Amino acid sequence: CDSNPKTACIADRQTKEKKQCYQCVDKPQDCPDLGLINQDQCNECNKDPQTFCEPGAKTKEGKQCYLCKEKTDLCPGLGLLSASECEYKCTNCVADKKANDVEQCFRCDMPMGRTECVGEGYNRDCSSCKDGESCQKVGVFLFYHSQDKEYLTCYTCEPKTD
Repeated sequence: CDSNPKTACIADRQTKEKKQCYQCVDKPQDCPDLGLINQDQCNECNKDPQTFCEPGAKTKEGKQCYLCKEKTDLCPGLGLLSASECEYKCTNCVADKKANDVEQCFRCDMPMGRTECVGEGYNRDCSSCKDGESCQKVGVFLFYHSQDKEYLTCYTCEPKTD
């Protein structure tokens, strides 16, 4: 019990011989256990003009936890990508206009894959890739009973390797 960081050993009942018994219980979950921040840290995050705080998951006990994010929400509001989103949502970002004359925004200039990509287990574009992943272009051949074949350009989200 003591070797597990998620549990604690607490005193329980005693035996008839007055020997102490113990119980292994789960420690209360806290926001850092989930990779998130608490309300006080969220308030600090909101004081920084470059960041904002948004609700994340809740602990097992129902305590609200938060994420501190960089303010890159200006570009999506224009239907464009931020520089950080370009790292994982597009294989060919092209500079477009600036949001509020501050943040450079980008448009994604890559061909959309055909719907058959989804049926083969791939994506039509990179929009479903998340931070920490990279979008990879994948060539897929479809073979037909008529012995014809067709080449598709599809995409896949792979864990980023640094």
